[in-house]
Formats: sequence, C-alpha cells, structure tokens
Amino acid sequence: RAPPAAQAATAPDHGDAGSGEGGDGADGGQASKATTEAPTTTTTTTTTSTTTTTTTTTTTTTTTQALRAPPADPDSKERLCRNPMFSTHWAGKSDVRHLASEPTYQTSLRRCPMYNGMEVCCSPSFERELDIAFKRWVDHWSAIRKTLATFRDAMQDSKTSQAYVTAGAEERAQHDKALNSIQPALDAMGGCLDVMLAYIAGMLCFTCDASWQQSVQLDSTNTSVAFLLIHDSTDEELWFACKPLAAVARLMDIRVRDDALAQELVNVPISDLSMMESRVSVSAYMRRLGLIALRPPLPRTLDHLPAEAKSWRRLVEDDPASQSALYPIRDGQQSGFEWRQFVTNLGGGGGVVSAFVALVIGAVQLCWN
Repeated sequence: RAPPAAQAATAPDHGDAGSGEGGDGADGGQASKATTEAPTTTTTTTTTSTTTTTTTTTTTTTTTQALRAPPADPDSKERLCRNPMFSTHWAGKSDVRHLASEPTYQTSLRRCPMYNGMEVCCSPSFERELDIAFKRWVDHWSAIRKTLATFRDAMQDSKTSQAYVTAGAEERAQHDKALNSIQPALDAMGGCLDVMLAYIAGMLCFTCDASWQQSVQLDSTNTSVAFLLIHDSTDEELWFACKPLAAVARLMDIRVRDDALAQELVNVPISDLSMMESRVSVSAYMRRLGLIALRPPLPRTLDHLPAEAKSWRRLVEDDPASQSALYPIRDGQQSGFEWRQFVTNLGGGGGVVSAFVALVIGAVQLCWN
C-alpha cells in the first residue's frame, strides 16, 4: 500500500484525466499540475520502501500518458481550409473577411463558379476580397504599361531639344531607332498581360480549393508553400501569349541601351520587362506571383516579389501528379473575373493581330539593323 502522501498526490490524477485530454481547459491545467507534482512526492517517500516507490512511479507515468493530447488529425476539416498561401484570411480573424473554418457546400459563387456544387473554403461574401485583390493586380500591370508609355513620350519630347538638333546624324538615327522600338512593345503587352490576369484570377479561385495540399509543395517546416504544381500546358499557353512581347522587348532593350542621347536627355524610368526573355523566365515569374495572388505588390513597389523558387516539377499528361496539378489560366478564363483588360479592341482576334503585328515589326527592325 502506498503511503498517505503518495495517495494524496495520485488520487486527483485519475479524477481529472478526462479533462486533461482537452489540453486547453481549466481542468486540464489542474491535472497537468498534479502530474508534475507527483514525481516530487514519490522522491520524498523513497526511504519508506523500494517497492512502494516503484508502484507510485508507475501510477504517475500512466496518468501522464492519459493527459497528453492526441496529435492533430492532418485531414481534419479545419485543416482543409488553412492553406498557408492565404493565412492572412484564415477563419478566426475579425478585422478582415475570412475563409470558412471548414469546407461548406456552395451554389452561388460568382467569381469562381467552377467550385459551385462542391464543399469549398470560400463563400460569396469572401469573393469581395478576391475582387479587391484582382483590381490591385490590374493596377499593378497598368502602372508598368503606363511607365513604358511615359518613357516613350519623354523620348519623343527629347527630339525637340538642342542636344538632339546639334547631335551627329548617327546619334540621331540611333535615338530614332530606340524610340521606334517602344511602340511595338506597348502593342504586344496587351495579349500577354491579359493572360497573366487570367493566371492570377485562377490562383485567386484557388482559395476555394479544400484539396489544396495535393497541388502545392510545402517547405521543410510544413508551414508555408515552397512552390506550386502547375501543369506544363499552362506554361505553354503563357509563353504563346507572351512570346511576341519577348521578341520586341528584347529589341527595345538593346536599342535603348545603345542610345547615347536617351541616356543624356531622358530622365524617366523605363519598365523592366526582363522577365519576358524566355519561356522559363516568364513561367518562373508567374509562379512567384501565384504565391502572392491574394497579396498583390503595393503601389510603388513594382519589383517587390518573393524570391524565385529553386525548382519545380514539369507536370505533363503522363505524370501521375498531373491529376492534382493546377491550371490557373484555364480556371481564370472560366472565372467571373474580367481578365480581358489590356488588349486594344480591334474586333474579333484583335489581341492576336496586335501581337502578330508587333512581332513582325520587331523582326524587321532587327534585320534592318
């Protein structure tokens, strides 16, 4: 039989074990305290009997195991709506519209109708947050386009300066070539930026997806998304839309860098279009933006983007992982967002015509040089 002191220490353990499993209630706290004190009481009574000490220690260990909370179920409904990409809008926040605490059946989503008839994490009221984010992306790329248009106007104005008039014929010709290379880039931006907006719209609708864990790669701590699993067909579609811009943007960069008069006379910035250099670079650019789809760059921070992911998997049709891959352009084009914002309205196929004309002009200028 255990000494009275040991009995007094261990008796509350059995009475509070049920409360201790919760881990966060007042009774759980008392049970934990009783468990902590029990080994100390056992040590005090060691001199009584070796057998008694062993019996008391065994009782204390059993109580500790009963008080330990079971591990969280990784597939619990609460976890399904806790995509780290959208942690600023997790359920429980009172200062912003937030996602559902667990998937709920929706039938009236307007921005992301592809998720109607399913249990998802977004709701019609949360779509107002998606509208705010989408508008900021429109403003973001509009600012980049406006910056380039402002640079073109400054280049045109510089032709009336005394420095231009008195410059040599070769310098003036180089300046004119640089100026003439800007408009084709502006014309080709429309089709590319529209597809980028569709990409962002698709990523905004990804907030609804309760199966998000199948479409992302988490970091080593499992607390943030390292990169997205994007199907290779998305990269192909993105490059098809942006390839004309890549050609004329590369030519524009060469022309402006070689223009001595532009370096001297033009004091406004030019848009950085280096991300359009290749299929790989534009795909990496959009993957980085996809990670912050709900948190667009703030005004005047056009280059504030997350670090590029070290690598990603190319997911094609015969890849088993392609079943859970993301198709953000397809989803964005099927969404309720107005992703056609930048293509000049030239009638049917206007965006394609504009991009083709820009590509031809760029090729002719490059050959002429």
